[in-house]
Amino acid sequence: MIGFLYIILFLVSIMVLILYIKKGVNVLWIVFFSVFVLYYVFVPTFLNVSNISEWETVPHSTFLDVFFDATQEDLYRTFLITLFALITMIIAHWIIKRIKIIGISKPGSYSNETEENYKYINKVVYYLGVVLLVIGGLALIEVMVELGGLKRMLIMGNNIRDYTSNNADFVSPLGAVCMTLSVCVTGSFFCIYSSGEKKKKHIFLLVVSFIFSVIYLMFNAGRAPLIVFIACIGLSFFKERGKSITWIVVLGVIFILFFSSSLSDVMLNLSRGLFPFHDFSYSFVDNLSATLTDYSFPYANVIELPYMISKYGYRNGIDYILWAYELIPKRLLSLSPMTTVTAEVSQYYVQEGLSIAGTPADFITFGWFEGNVIGIIANCIVVYCVLNVFYKKLRILPVRYSAFKYRMCFFAYSLITSNDIVLVVKSNLYLIVIMIVIAIAINRSRKNWQNEDKD
Repeated sequence: MIGFLYIILFLVSIMVLILYIKKGVNVLWIVFFSVFVLYYVFVPTFLNVSNISEWETVPHSTFLDVFFDATQEDLYRTFLITLFALITMIIAHWIIKRIKIIGISKPGSYSNETEENYKYINKVVYYLGVVLLVIGGLALIEVMVELGGLKRMLIMGNNIRDYTSNNADFVSPLGAVCMTLSVCVTGSFFCIYSSGEKKKKHIFLLVVSFIFSVIYLMFNAGRAPLIVFIACIGLSFFKERGKSITWIVVLGVIFILFFSSSLSDVMLNLSRGLFPFHDFSYSFVDNLSATLTDYSFPYANVIELPYMISKYGYRNGIDYILWAYELIPKRLLSLSPMTTVTAEVSQYYVQEGLSIAGTPADFITFGWFEGNVIGIIANCIVVYCVLNVFYKKLRILPVRYSAFKYRMCFFAYSLITSNDIVLVVKSNLYLIVIMIVIAIAINRSRKNWQNEDKD
């Protein structure tokens, strides 16, 4: 019965998605809605209909085991929570787009952009990229020096990324600040790649920012962000040349489905300074398990929600107020760190003996922690408003900004898989800074153009 309900929900979700696409709805919202359907509707449909527990070779992982051990009451409750979240998203989109609020209502037409406007915007974004490269590059070099060189830094990446790790065990207070600022190198690449002219100085800065970005992503972000970074460059290469990217996306999805575990092994070898295919072996079951693990953890989180709440309690919206506190260099100011929803979710799995690694707080889980159904409603409104504000500016930018636009699409994607507002702001701070600068540049360029027109 539960499988049948999910099939119906999946079909309805696809119909809504098709309607959004036909009406030309905000692309970032379409991406967000599509990923919601993938993780919260399609994956549960597959797991409940396929009888995966009865396969001859059953893939095992922490989150699949949660599904295998769930009672019928757990599964029906999870379905109802998912249904409520989906309906809330649809209603929030329908209502908010009709409200005349500056920056939130439906984007209007911007066909009056001039070549001079774009030149001014490109110039501002280019110099922003240079500033981010200097800040991020120096910060990354400081971290590299404190950890004992490039090779040692890459080797220690997994340990430092662990949710239980304390930066004080690895770097100084200055190094901790630099670890946060080093993400700027990734933002510098997108700025320089999108805005600069193809001159020798530009190419040099582009290569430097690319190298720094790859080093940072291998050290401080892991497999998925590096794939996203390379994917944005690849997709923009074809987009800027007028090529269809549909087949590239399809091939990418197939590759991830069948090589998820193998790719992790390759990344681990690179971080250890070994040949990428050192001691390499392919196992279909291992790759399937890794893929199912990657895509099933939000479903597992929602199944376990009541048990997590009984252990830690609701946070009553505190994260919407104190998120900026996490950006403060607490060790320099002798402040206590803030416990995040992600930390509580991860601790739950560890204490229950289900996992030893960190587990992100997904979209529904974070909203539920903030205040049950009220938290989910608030989360839907916040996400929709943020994506709509960003889209209003992104749609103005020319095709040369394709790499940055694709990165923003992946940002919308990540809001489903890792929705903890503290970590979202911290890990995507450079994207937020770029969007703010672009918004200011667009408004100022129009003001200058209007003044010149009056003269």
